[in-house]
Amino acid sequence: MTCIDAHVHVWDYPRPEEHPEATAIAFTPGEFLAEARPCGVHRALLVQPRRYGTDNSYLLSVIESCRGVFRGVAVVDPESPDLEGRIERLVAAGIRGLRISKASIRSAGEWLSASALDRLCRACESHALAVCALADPEDLAGLASFCEWHPGNLLVIDHLARLGAAGPITEGDVRSLCALARYPHVWVKLSGFYALGDRRPPHRDLVPLIRRVFDAFGPARLLWGSDAPFQMEHESYQDSLDLVRGGLEFLGPGDREWLLRKTAEQLFFATEEMA
Repeated sequence: MTCIDAHVHVWDYPRPEEHPEATAIAFTPGEFLAEARPCGVHRALLVQPRRYGTDNSYLLSVIESCRGVFRGVAVVDPESPDLEGRIERLVAAGIRGLRISKASIRSAGEWLSASALDRLCRACESHALAVCALADPEDLAGLASFCEWHPGNLLVIDHLARLGAAGPITEGDVRSLCALARYPHVWVKLSGFYALGDRRPPHRDLVPLIRRVFDAFGPARLLWGSDAPFQMEHESYQDSLDLVRGGLEFLGPGDREWLLRKTAEQLFFATEEMA
């Protein structure tokens, strides 16, 4: 089975100062593919790095240079006066989602409010773009409200809502994440394992959480992502893939294909041929 990595960052100059411990000064698409292809990963969804802010030019150049291999999730200013025009150009260039986070919304204290995101969400809905949320456990109630306010938007939650990133995985947080499955337009990325729970491979401690999320959402609304290259500072690229490929014994026939390829393909590569 060929796989799609649904969460990768690439850049071509030194990382932001907030990551002084990082050793690599760049992570190019060629470096990513050199790691990914031997593992059976031949396509990826590129997520705009925080370093570039709303300047998506490098992301777009990578997508253009590798047609059919990469699609992207961009970052835009929701208050941009030419928001609709910007999004139209991004879609034409291969962007299939827009990322939202506390860092990307000026009114960060109310970053999931209807007023902060109304224009962006209306534009995303009109272009069938996914809204990709970098959220924390304390944001889960806000995500539920978001789903009520924006029922026409496709919502993709990154990194299992970072349950277990800042503390123990609690029953209440798991229930809140799984409760979002009642909204049929919500997907969850099984990604960022290196930063959750025990934070070391083979990540078996995350299996109960993933099982609960799988039972709630089903395979067609879950998709795997590595979070390379951050993931590769802690373990091998293969370690992230191994948990889904062979460590989730509860998966039935065909489920892994959804998690590792088909869900991402339908959401982000539906009109593209493999290059």
